[in-house]
Amino acid sequence: MLLGARAYDLTAKVCGEGCSLHEVAGKDKRQRIVAADMLRVSLDDLAGLWGLSARRAYRLP
Repeated sequence: MLLGARAYDLTAKVCGEGCSLHEVAGKDKRQRIVAADMLRVSLDDLAGLWGLSARRAYRLP
């Protein structure tokens, strides 16, 4: 599993379903900041896997 259950759920809700971080993470500012950080890392990982990022280049065996 590349993203993990939490990161996949967050990425799917924000990118796939169009939910906002406020809807997903709640009203607490700290939770929204953590969710934004998780989303950024997840998107970076996916971009690296798909060859769309110069920062991380994944090579599958």
